[in-house]
Amino acid sequence: MTNDLLFIAVTLFLSSILDRRTVPYHRRTLNGLVLQNTVVTAVFSFFLLLSGNAPLSMVITIALHAALVAISNTKYKMLGEPLIFSDFLVLISVARHPRFYLTALSSLTCWLLSTVTPILIIFFIILNKRQAMPHIRGLFLLCVDLFVLFLLLKIPPFKNLALTPDLEEDSKSLGLLATLFLYWQRWWNSPDPLPLKADNIEKKDVSLGQKPEIILVIQCESFMDPAELPTLKNRPPLPTLKKAREHAWQSGKLHVNGFGAYTMRTEYGVLFGRDDTDLGFRQFDPFMTAKREITYALSARLQAYSYDTLFVHPHDMRFYNRDDIMPLAGFSRLIGLDYFSPPQKGQRYVDDVTLGQKLINFMDSCQKPTFIYTVTMENHGPWDADGEATPEGLLHSYVHHAENSDRMLGDLIDYFAKAKKSAILVFFGDHRPSIPTISVPCKDRHTPYVFLCFNEKGIIIRPNHHEEDMTPADLYRMIYQYSKAMPEGRSTTADQPQSTKEAFKAASDSVRAHL
Repeated sequence: MTNDLLFIAVTLFLSSILDRRTVPYHRRTLNGLVLQNTVVTAVFSFFLLLSGNAPLSMVITIALHAALVAISNTKYKMLGEPLIFSDFLVLISVARHPRFYLTALSSLTCWLLSTVTPILIIFFIILNKRQAMPHIRGLFLLCVDLFVLFLLLKIPPFKNLALTPDLEEDSKSLGLLATLFLYWQRWWNSPDPLPLKADNIEKKDVSLGQKPEIILVIQCESFMDPAELPTLKNRPPLPTLKKAREHAWQSGKLHVNGFGAYTMRTEYGVLFGRDDTDLGFRQFDPFMTAKREITYALSARLQAYSYDTLFVHPHDMRFYNRDDIMPLAGFSRLIGLDYFSPPQKGQRYVDDVTLGQKLINFMDSCQKPTFIYTVTMENHGPWDADGEATPEGLLHSYVHHAENSDRMLGDLIDYFAKAKKSAILVFFGDHRPSIPTISVPCKDRHTPYVFLCFNEKGIIIRPNHHEEDMTPADLYRMIYQYSKAMPEGRSTTADQPQSTKEAFKAASDSVRAHL
């Protein structure tokens, strides 16, 4: 036992050195140090239980800590936030789509992970002791550590730590490992919200003459106007987006939770209408608990108003368990990658223009009011597949894809102008792109959104130009509000609609000229 305690002491010393390499870093509080050291000791004890070898347990514990620090620091540099407990779920997706994630790590980090991991596994097998006593000591130490952690969470001041999420500050004061453990515990103990009561639907609420025939929501991957990037400030705005903002019922900044990633946070806000303050520690990956909040789903609520509901995503539906969650959330049909032709040569994903044409085909065949929620893929990285892997090359590729998204928006606007269907078109970006040295984490993380309304003549309904900043949950509430009755506002008169259509056509032509 004395030998085990000695190796625990060395492990804690080496761990403290690694902890100082973590970003963001600030002098740890005493409470943070106690939690951090207890977590490290518990990890050491776990590997001692498995291997019965104290030196090997020390090496594995330190190697694991070093890997977490390297990954967290890389994530902080690219996305502006450190590693969080919900990120471990990404390991499943890494196995399915490694290019999504491993390209974010440096070559050195990837090399170390790919070489050190198998070496540790080999040593673990070779040096695993067959005697029972070392394993029993590991079990005893692990039980003690877990009891201490359980006790700490029950007594002040530890039970009062991190009662509300503040990832940046908690990571500074508590440390990476303590924050991972504490946030996981807070998430685990988060209560489910009360089920949302079914809407009291009156006859007037479901009148076909009042509600839109089509509600089309486009969640555009990694979308922003490139003109907002500092290096492209002299570039003209995306033409269709600019014109759509001018004619929208409402437009503005969408304040999303995340930069460069975390599509599911924005998606969940728009589909389930729960703000970050409501979600608490569930905000980091709300899809992990989506099945326990299913009554809030916009699609389920719209089904009660006789809407047909489609979820369209030209990619692997297993991401975030969409294949399991979306049917439970009230989507009657899931339109995945199988419905699309393979991407053209040189393309990694289904392009947005092709996706837009597929949506038009779906809308042409609609026989009843329909809600379509679409998650695009074209703008998803890595963009080095399109050219050079330099920041300038990545930017050039990104701008090309963003222009295609703008072109898709123009095609959809043209369609509604000609289709003579009352409709709502919502278009927004889920988060900004992360491009080294060009688009980096900063205070401003908003993306654009436009909320367009078309009457049964294809004429845009609009008030005087109205801009308002919103959260994804605000957008949920707005969509739901107008799903029951189209807004009443100023529309173009009989001698004006052609000029409006021509304005949008000019915007679409301008997009094509840029391409």
